Amino acid sequence: MRSVLDYMLGSVPLVLSMPPTCSRCGDLKTRVPDANRECGSRWRCVPCHREMQRAWDRARTTERRRKYRRKVYGISNEEYEVLLAAQDGCCACCKTPINDVINQDWDRTQAGHVDHNHETGGIRGILCFHCNIGIGHLGDSAEGVQRALDYLTLVSNSPLDVPKVPKGPKNLGKKVRAKLGFLGIGP
Repeated sequence: MRSVLDYMLGSVPLVLSMPPTCSRCGDLKTRVPDANRECGSRWRCVPCHREMQRAWDRARTTERRRKYRRKVYGISNEEYEVLLAAQDGCCACCKTPINDVINQDWDRTQAGHVDHNHETGGIRGILCFHCNIGIGHLGDSAEGVQRALDYLTLVSNSPLDVPKVPKGPKNLGKKVRAKLGFLGIGP
């Protein structure tokens, strides 16, 4: 058995291997996690690894979305396409075009989201990301949407004229003090 001393004295040649390089771009590779490998990682060029991962994710996203729709909402891809075609390929709420074609520039906010009644489970339509989130935040109810509409109508007809309060109380002018006193905020 050779010891470190043998290598240091030169009796055994020390072979230094070159760090691995990427076969795609020629850059030095680094260790990246890989759960499928026995050692738990592999040598990859990080930018090329990210690009390959994104391409794989884009390729798999369409299939994952189809399986999710089938599992959660019980509709096939054909039923989804028929529903989207009935809406002219647009969001049922804001009429923004729905883009389910996943390419380099695809963004999840362009995808169609199945809107459903949380109580009955019935499908109401296909919405864009923003409308789906907005309706969800308004409580999935016509009352919540009506309250938001009432608020926007009130504010647009008579905007509140609240003055900006200066930072220091010493700098309050007579007009500002009078307005703040009128609002019940003043000193």
